[in-house]
Amino acid sequence: MHRAEAGLFRALAHPARIRLLELLGGGERPVADLTRALGVKRPYLSQQLAVLRRTGLIATRRSGTAAHCSLTDPLIAELLALADPVLAEATGVRRAVPQVPPPRPPA
Repeated sequence: MHRAEAGLFRALAHPARIRLLELLGGGERPVADLTRALGVKRPYLSQQLAVLRRTGLIATRRSGTAAHCSLTDPLIAELLALADPVLAEATGVRRAVPQVPPPRPPA
């Protein structure tokens, strides 16, 4: 169990991956939207998504040529929310309400 927990927290130990999980907390998103929302290049995003997939935090499905990502469990979003008061107490910094751009309508 401790190894699994360590793997989970290693996956969470990157700001881009935390932001991805926040974005996906609002529901399934196309990878193209995630790329725009993070303002990163596709290869970098793919690396971060691969870590989250290997850890079992996200799932990816294909629809035509587009890939869509989603959280595997809504408790993942709750875990991030639970960390906020702990971090605020430890650091004195509070998270601003994340600005989640709305998903683009399907083409």
